Amino acid sequence: MKSPEVTVVGSKEMDFREAIDALDITVIITTYNRSELLAEALDSLEQMYIPDDLSYEIIVIDNNSEDNTKEIAGKFVDRGKRNFRYVFEGNQGLSYARNRGIQEAKGKIVAFTDDDQLVDPMWISSLWKTFQEYDTDCVGGKILYSIPESAPRWLKKFLSDEPRGVGQLDMGPKAFIVETKYDIPKGGNMAFKKSVIQSHGCFDVHLGRKGKALLGGEETKLLRDMLGSGCSVVYQPKAVVHHLLESQKLSKSYWRNIFFGAGRTFVLMSGPHGHLVDLRHLLGSVRRLIPCLLRWACFTAVLQFGRAFKNELIIRMELGIIYQSLRT
Repeated sequence: MKSPEVTVVGSKEMDFREAIDALDITVIITTYNRSELLAEALDSLEQMYIPDDLSYEIIVIDNNSEDNTKEIAGKFVDRGKRNFRYVFEGNQGLSYARNRGIQEAKGKIVAFTDDDQLVDPMWISSLWKTFQEYDTDCVGGKILYSIPESAPRWLKKFLSDEPRGVGQLDMGPKAFIVETKYDIPKGGNMAFKKSVIQSHGCFDVHLGRKGKALLGGEETKLLRDMLGSGCSVVYQPKAVVHHLLESQKLSKSYWRNIFFGAGRTFVLMSGPHGHLVDLRHLLGSVRRLIPCLLRWACFTAVLQFGRAFKNELIIRMELGIIYQSLRT
């Protein structure tokens, strides 16, 4: 059953569809129990530079939050932001939330950012100009971690060594047309022609974050399918978002869970599961796990803890593959 839409303008409710015709861009920001971060994200969206010829809206999709997310969204609208909507999506999962945003969007282009990210003032303008210049189906931008001074040294080194790693993406200073699956954008900073993403079935609801389960892969699968069908994808480094590192992300346990989830995602992205497919993943992972354990032990023995931790994360990913292979 479809969840009811709630639109708040000042203290009154209204049907947004009666207030506005088709727009150029809809910005979709999904959120789950992170109202404090959401407030910062919305502040950054409020400070964007908007070209005179660009019409847009912002939709917050609340994916079953139990905190004061709705109140935070209401305060934002009370500041006079009439091109803003709050929508509750009861089906748990990031893919459900993003798909609901696409369904509600009035823009010809749908642009996605996250509740733990601050957009650059030129973000939406850069996306819009790239669509016009390249006549492309999808644009992805740069994602940079905003690393606090209090972050441990091992984390700063880990993130600086992985410019295309988890939660960040920096593929250089020049825009280019993406030609391989290794250069596809990431979910925290991507935009699509609405008609194109709908023609590809939107996001797979079997993939992506679901509550506290740190899964992923929904945007990867979609973008690989788009490339495979001949769609155009462009990387635009001028479209920048800054990824906040909240306190939980400063611990090694968070990154262990992330990589375990990445292993589970790898199996889930394989498509329909059969015993031969799952057995192949299981045996392959066990075979890779043994040398990883040996490298981890060697680096730990010679006190190279940074390299040991990187190997530990690979071990966690292989364990995730084994876990999910045994479940399917």
